[in-house]
Amino acid sequence: MKKNLYVEDIKKIEIQMLNFFDAYCQKHNLRYYLAYGTLIGAMRHKGFIPWDDDIDVMMPRADYEKLLAMFNDNNKGTEYQIIAHSINRKYYLPFAKLVNQKTVLKEEADVDCEIGVYVDIFPLDNLSDSLSEARKMIKRQYLYNKQLQLKIMKWRKGRSLIKNLALIGSKVILSGKSISTLVEEIDSYCNIPGTDKFTKYVGITAGISRGDDSRIFEKEWFEKTMMVDFEGKQYPAPVGAANYLNTAYGDYLQLPPVEQRVSHHSFEAWVKEEE
Repeated sequence: MKKNLYVEDIKKIEIQMLNFFDAYCQKHNLRYYLAYGTLIGAMRHKGFIPWDDDIDVMMPRADYEKLLAMFNDNNKGTEYQIIAHSINRKYYLPFAKLVNQKTVLKEEADVDCEIGVYVDIFPLDNLSDSLSEARKMIKRQYLYNKQLQLKIMKWRKGRSLIKNLALIGSKVILSGKSISTLVEEIDSYCNIPGTDKFTKYVGITAGISRGDDSRIFEKEWFEKTMMVDFEGKQYPAPVGAANYLNTAYGDYLQLPPVEQRVSHHSFEAWVKEEE
């Protein structure tokens, strides 16, 4: 009989994973920052957003590529591994995950790739020194990400019939492109990959849900780090965290309406049975 994991169990595992990741990055001199809702949680709640249930970090592309190249070899025999499309061709997203191999986490995705409880790791990419070019890149990447989202999205009973039919139509239109092709397209369009120097404008181009200026950031916000509190420990955040979050979310310190204070993730998780 499998042991189910509930939200509080998952959060505890994720914190352990973040601590392992933090120690590894310090040891190998890799830059990373808390990102997305995790950073909002740190800045506003000093921990998880009360209705959130995952952890996100971001890394400058050069550090991200170094992590992918060496983490799994350095951590054989542990319960942790990095999963990315360049490592496992069945993996269906254009950003990496740190995965707990003793667990299984099943999301609503039309894919054949087992994962466990995870921490999302997003590459922070160079866009351009030109704002107009940065805008073009973000719009293009948004289009590819939207196509990928439609490819992996499953028919769901709770969704309206019209939306489900639109989803089927989109899958038919995109049938000529594989998930692997779309992931590779998203990954290949980062500008000046592998460089240690930021362009004037940077952004996360993998997994974005918008294609406007809210996804374009200034390099100065990420050139240094500061420490922020998250669940009783300090972790690195970009020195321009407030600017980054205001650009991405608006007034991030303002709580959303009560009806929006819900998790946006749908999954089932459990501990693997001992072999």
